[in-house]
Amino acid sequence: MSAHNPDTNARSIYSWFPLTLRRGFRFVVKKILPRELQHEILGDLEEAYPKLWDFIVACIVSVWEAYRLQTTSTADKLLWSAQLALVLFCFAHGEAPLALMILTVVTLVTLILRDAFTHRPPASEAVPTLPSTAADAVEAVVDPDEGAPRTSLQYYMDSAADTAILAVTVLASQAVTLNLDAPLAMPGSVLFRGAMVFIPVLETIRMVLRPNPYSKEPFKGSKLSALAIYNRVRLLNFIWMVPCYFALEHNHRLVPRIFPLYHPLSNLVPLLTFTLWVRLQQDIDVRDKVVITTLDIDQDKAKVKETPKKAEYLFKGLDKSHPYYPAYVVLEVLFFIQLLFPVSYQLWQWLHSAPGHMDSWSLLFEGVLSMALILSWRFVKRSNQEAARALWDSVKKPAADPVT
Repeated sequence: MSAHNPDTNARSIYSWFPLTLRRGFRFVVKKILPRELQHEILGDLEEAYPKLWDFIVACIVSVWEAYRLQTTSTADKLLWSAQLALVLFCFAHGEAPLALMILTVVTLVTLILRDAFTHRPPASEAVPTLPSTAADAVEAVVDPDEGAPRTSLQYYMDSAADTAILAVTVLASQAVTLNLDAPLAMPGSVLFRGAMVFIPVLETIRMVLRPNPYSKEPFKGSKLSALAIYNRVRLLNFIWMVPCYFALEHNHRLVPRIFPLYHPLSNLVPLLTFTLWVRLQQDIDVRDKVVITTLDIDQDKAKVKETPKKAEYLFKGLDKSHPYYPAYVVLEVLFFIQLLFPVSYQLWQWLHSAPGHMDSWSLLFEGVLSMALILSWRFVKRSNQEAARALWDSVKKPAADPVT
């Protein structure tokens, strides 16, 4: 039986260690890299950098560049502003400004990195070349057929993961801060009560401002006629407006009590805002055009002439190039601010009051109702736009054998 050669064992260990280290580092980098760039970046790095230390340096540079690129792609000032305002709203009632600043930075950085990790460019959008100081050879073009499953389930799983990771990160940062310098940590009562409001509202904001990219367009592939779609959307609008009106009925604090008739004015101001928002989208020449029907005109042709008028009664939106588009956006935001003012006012009082001083069940009901209205609003708008488009398409090219 031959004795083991020490030189052979040394060479074996020398070749095993770099290979194991490379595999372990590759595994960590794959988990860290943004989901949509993992395959292309790692594949290019494996081919371009056979040496271990060159590979490690290139991986670090590529991770930095990938997140920089994804953060630029996902930059949404409105979303960031809403998240910042929510953090201040939920936690600013504490008496520790430095603790609030630390909590704000940790929260926003975590959410920005999560957006970069889960962001998927549209199928038609090519991801630009990732610059690399190591070799300038890291290219990443996302193939729409690769990557994570493109389903709505993936979207909701990512949303749940956002909340879980944010909670762990915030708690870890508070634990570290508490051990380093206790006054810099957020008081436990403030953190707990603020989190009860922050988490559900944050999820609502992100679902509204960062919609599901895998959701199906309303009435896509439907065989319904344009008129049938129009009737269903009008019913949908009515169903949405009923709880909306109920929420406005509880809006007693929008107008200060120093004004006479403050109660009816609190209900009237949001309705006037919404009416003006709808009015900006209407073409008066089309809406008020009179179609004269005589015995010489075919009734079907008369119905075709009436069809464009129906689209003017829908929330069909405005093009960004329209001169009234800025006013259209401002009025829509203003309406929802007015709609959410009562529940926001009560939440602010609840965050500052002692337990048991408010009707928590009433607050919970109004909060759930408000979130339901906000989450369903995007679907209502898209349905209206699709119905208006179907009406106009039916005038240009009538559908064959419509199903009513």
